[in-house]
Amino acid sequence: LNQIENSLESEIIEIISKLLEDEKNKKHFLTSDVANEINIDKNEDEKIKNNGISRIIKRLGFKNFRKGNKRGFFYDENLFKKLGNEYKIGTSHS
Repeated sequence: LNQIENSLESEIIEIISKLLEDEKNKKHFLTSDVANEINIDKNEDEKIKNNGISRIIKRLGFKNFRKGNKRGFFYDENLFKKLGNEYKIGTSHS
Protein backbone atom coordinates (compact mmCIF):
# COMPACT_ATOMS: atom_id res chain seq x y z
CA LEU A 1 0.00 0.00 0.00
CA ASN A 2 1.17 3.47 -0.64
CA GLN A 3 1.45 6.07 2.12
CA ILE A 4 -1.76 7.94 1.21
CA GLU A 5 -3.91 4.79 1.10
CA ASN A 6 -2.39 3.62 4.37
CA SER A 7 -3.15 6.91 6.14
CA LEU A 8 -6.65 6.95 4.63
CA GLU A 9 -7.26 3.45 5.94
CA SER A 10 -6.04 4.53 9.39
CA GLU A 11 -8.36 7.54 9.28
CA ILE A 12 -11.30 5.33 8.28
CA ILE A 13 -10.59 2.89 11.12
CA GLU A 14 -10.48 5.78 13.59
CA ILE A 15 -13.77 7.14 12.24
CA ILE A 16 -15.42 3.71 12.52
CA SER A 17 -14.14 3.53 16.09
CA LYS A 18 -15.66 6.94 16.86
CA LEU A 19 -18.97 6.02 15.21
CA LEU A 20 -19.16 2.80 17.20
CA GLU A 21 -18.57 4.68 20.46
CA ASP A 22 -21.77 6.61 19.72
CA GLU A 23 -23.75 3.49 18.79
CA LYS A 24 -25.72 1.54 21.36
CA ASN A 25 -25.85 -1.82 19.55
CA LYS A 26 -22.50 -1.83 17.69
CA LYS A 27 -23.81 -4.20 15.01
CA HIS A 28 -23.10 -2.12 11.93
CA PHE A 29 -22.08 1.28 10.59
CA LEU A 30 -23.13 3.19 7.46
CA THR A 31 -20.78 4.11 4.63
CA SER A 32 -22.42 7.55 4.42
CA ASP A 33 -21.59 8.25 8.09
CA VAL A 34 -17.93 7.38 7.48
CA ALA A 35 -17.94 9.56 4.33
CA ASN A 36 -19.49 12.51 6.17
CA GLU A 37 -16.81 12.33 8.86
CA ILE A 38 -13.89 11.88 6.48
CA ASN A 39 -15.03 14.72 4.22
CA ILE A 40 -16.00 17.19 6.95
CA ASP A 41 -12.98 19.49 6.47
CA LYS A 42 -12.33 18.85 2.79
CA ASN A 43 -13.02 21.17 -0.13
CA GLU A 44 -15.56 19.95 -2.68
CA ASP A 45 -12.85 18.80 -5.11
CA GLU A 46 -10.98 16.89 -2.34
CA LYS A 47 -13.97 14.92 -1.07
CA ILE A 48 -13.89 11.14 -1.29
CA LYS A 49 -17.00 9.52 -2.74
CA ASN A 50 -18.96 6.88 -0.82
CA ASN A 51 -18.02 4.12 -3.28
CA GLY A 52 -14.31 4.88 -2.83
CA ILE A 53 -14.68 4.70 0.94
CA SER A 54 -16.73 1.53 0.59
CA ARG A 55 -13.95 -0.11 -1.46
CA ILE A 56 -11.39 0.67 1.26
CA ILE A 57 -13.65 -0.69 4.02
CA LYS A 58 -14.22 -3.89 2.01
CA ARG A 59 -10.47 -4.21 1.49
CA LEU A 60 -10.01 -3.93 5.26
CA GLY A 61 -12.18 -7.06 5.57
CA PHE A 62 -15.61 -5.86 6.68
CA LYS A 63 -18.73 -7.53 5.18
CA ASN A 64 -21.15 -5.13 3.55
CA PHE A 65 -24.94 -4.93 3.75
CA ARG A 66 -27.66 -3.06 1.93
CA LYS A 67 -31.04 -2.22 3.43
CA GLY A 68 -33.23 -0.12 1.16
CA ASN A 69 -31.11 2.83 0.12
CA LYS A 70 -28.77 2.51 3.11
CA ARG A 71 -25.42 0.84 2.64
CA GLY A 72 -22.92 -0.06 5.26
CA PHE A 73 -20.88 -2.76 6.91
CA PHE A 74 -21.32 -5.21 9.75
CA TYR A 75 -19.14 -4.60 12.79
CA ASP A 76 -16.72 -7.46 13.41
CA GLU A 77 -15.06 -7.17 16.83
CA ASN A 78 -12.20 -9.59 16.09
CA LEU A 79 -11.40 -7.93 12.78
CA PHE A 80 -11.58 -4.52 14.42
CA LYS A 81 -9.11 -5.52 17.16
CA LYS A 82 -6.75 -6.98 14.54
CA LEU A 83 -6.92 -3.76 12.48
CA GLY A 84 -6.38 -1.67 15.61
CA ASN A 85 -3.16 -3.56 16.31
CA GLU A 86 -2.07 -3.48 12.68
CA TYR A 87 -2.63 0.28 12.30
CA LYS A 88 -1.62 1.14 15.90
CA ILE A 89 -5.04 2.57 16.76
CA GLY A 90 -6.87 2.19 20.07
CA THR A 91 -9.98 0.14 19.30
CA SER A 92 -11.61 -0.90 22.56
CA HIS A 93 -15.24 -1.68 21.72
CA SER A 94 -16.95 -4.53 23.52
